[in-house]
Amino acid sequence: MPRRAFPADYHVLSGNPNRLTKAEIAARKNSEIHLGDQNFKKPDTVRKNKHADKKWRELIKLYKDYEIEFVSTADTSIIERYCLTYAAYMQLIETAQEIDSREDLTLEEKMLKRKYLNIDYDIRKTAAMLTPLEDRLFLNPLAKIKNVTKRVPAKEKKKDPLSKLGFGHV
Repeated sequence: MPRRAFPADYHVLSGNPNRLTKAEIAARKNSEIHLGDQNFKKPDTVRKNKHADKKWRELIKLYKDYEIEFVSTADTSIIERYCLTYAAYMQLIETAQEIDSREDLTLEEKMLKRKYLNIDYDIRKTAAMLTPLEDRLFLNPLAKIKNVTKRVPAKEKKKDPLSKLGFGHV
């Protein structure tokens, strides 16, 4: 069974341990399968919602700044889903803040209104839905550590354990 080759970008980030030439790296990049490109098109559902639109612009700017193209137009649907879920989350928070800021209601009435609208439960549920989407889109620190490669330092040469004893001149 043949060994699987690492992607060309991984070789470059890890210090090019196989000493590939620029031409070999370019040939390898051209032969790799890429789903989509970096020309993201904003869906209409996102464009119509102010919170989703703002989050979309923030994410696309973030993804275009990365050296490795690990998110492409093939991932547009999950980015759209994340932006719309985030917009719903922000809408719930705004509603809760609006209830809390009303001065014509007593504290008990505010609590009853929040309980009747089930806002606190919906906020927690929506936040829980955002977490796996953030993992898939590399938006939280743990997902970045797990999925984005780091530069690997060059291997150090092992010294002969007998060289410490001083018998090298015999």
